[in-house]
Amino acid sequence: MARPAERSDGMATRAVVGVVALVIVWLVLRSVLGFVFSLIRVALFVALFAVIAWVVLVGPPDSRT
Repeated sequence: MARPAERSDGMATRAVVGVVALVIVWLVLRSVLGFVFSLIRVALFVALFAVIAWVVLVGPPDSRT
């Protein structure tokens, strides 16, 4: 039976694995933060739309007095 190849735990291998892990973490963080900022933008747009619709349909708050 053949012996398995010895694993090389050199500094270069660790550095490459570290860089790849950092790149993956960076991409995931950018995706999550982009999604959160997108949700915030949508919420602000909906709120602005609701205020404008209220002013157009009901009138400004001062006009009811």
